[in-house]
Amino acid sequence: MDKHEEQALDHYWKGEYAEALPLFIQAAEAGHADAMMMLAHLHDDGLGVAPDWDRSYEWAQRAIAAGSVTAWMNLGVSHRRRGEIRAARDCFQAAMERGDGDAALELANLYLVSDLEIPRVLKLLQVVLDSANVTLESREQAQALLLELKDG
Repeated sequence: MDKHEEQALDHYWKGEYAEALPLFIQAAEAGHADAMMMLAHLHDDGLGVAPDWDRSYEWAQRAIAAGSVTAWMNLGVSHRRRGEIRAARDCFQAAMERGDGDAALELANLYLVSDLEIPRVLKLLQVVLDSANVTLESREQAQALLLELKDG
């Protein structure tokens, strides 16, 4: 993490998005994938800038190209919020294949729309539980869902 990205994150966590934006741009232009991912997030949610899906998508693709697994996950969330479920699924799948356990939970939730998909959902929940790269919140959600599906 360079000094621009560090300063940008300080502003971001204080809710000072307009101040964070140029610092993230400097860090992204220096090749920092996390800064690129944050720019995608800011543009997608309209934090410090007007919401702009095209710019968000562009920054997400740059972050992915720079090796950010989290950018795959975030792009999946953005697609899901737009109702683009197939694109969301593909992004979550890509993140999961690159070791993101949280993405397996997102996939499981997508597949919960049909009882026919329960075997797939159970496998995905196990991926979450077996993952070394998963948030505590996702792990707890996966455990609860697994118990619910096995009891139900």
